[in-house]
Amino acid sequence: ADLSRSRLLEDELCVGGTECMSAARSLLSELDFDGARAQLRAAREHFLDAGDDKLMEKLPEIQQIEFEIEREERADVKRRREEACGKGEAALQGVQRELEGGSLTEAWKWLGTAEAAFAGEGVSGKAQVLQAWEGRIREAEEKRAAEEEEQRAKQREREREALKRDMERRRHKERGDENLEMAMQSLRTDDFSRARSLVVEAGSWYDRAGVDMRAGITAILERAKQGEALVLEKKERENLLKEEEERRREEEEAQRKKVEEEQEQAKMNTKLGENALRDCKVAATSRGDFASARRLLGLAEA
Repeated sequence: ADLSRSRLLEDELCVGGTECMSAARSLLSELDFDGARAQLRAAREHFLDAGDDKLMEKLPEIQQIEFEIEREERADVKRRREEACGKGEAALQGVQRELEGGSLTEAWKWLGTAEAAFAGEGVSGKAQVLQAWEGRIREAEEKRAAEEEEQRAKQREREREALKRDMERRRHKERGDENLEMAMQSLRTDDFSRARSLVVEAGSWYDRAGVDMRAGITAILERAKQGEALVLEKKERENLLKEEEERRREEEEAQRKKVEEEQEQAKMNTKLGENALRDCKVAATSRGDFASARRLLGLAEA
């Protein structure tokens, strides 16, 4: 009975060991190397418990499975390293692509992916390559930072120039406004010539300021032109009136002189007549010279 129970236990241990070996092969096919080794250790223990002869009988098969585990594990490590190397190389291509495209943030991400891929499976000999790519990215960052600073400096210079031009335009417009206001005042005081000069100067300032005030300037020039025409017309009328007044005064003066001359002549004639009449009386009464008296009487009558 004890022998029977011993054989039964031995058989159970052998079955358990065989099942562990089968499980080890199954786990090996799934690349679970640690699990497969654990099952082989359990199988060894089962066969050892069943007896040294049972262990020695199964030992070649166990060793074969151990060999296969080692072989497959080395192959798996190699395969995973190759995959990691491929992922790392692909990531480095991503670094290069993003560098060429100017996306430095993405380049850093790809470099991190490459580092993780190489480090994860213990890929060696890539440190220099990774450092070289890191150096390129940093160089690109420095170059971009310098370019951005240069662009900012140029932008600040453009803004300063724009502000300077804007202030200059404002000053020019203010000068134009001042001249335009003075031109309007000159219009109100009928100083049309000054208004014209001021509005032309205002137009020059507005042109410098880049302000279109042609409509207002044209309107003021037209008013100045009309005002000048009215002033000229008024002057012409005044000149005509002056000329008319001058002619009238000349005619009056001529008439006055004529009257005076006539009066003077009349006085002279009267005096001559009186003298002739006196002489006539003398000739007739005193000398009895009636011929001379008649001649003098005729002269007195004339």
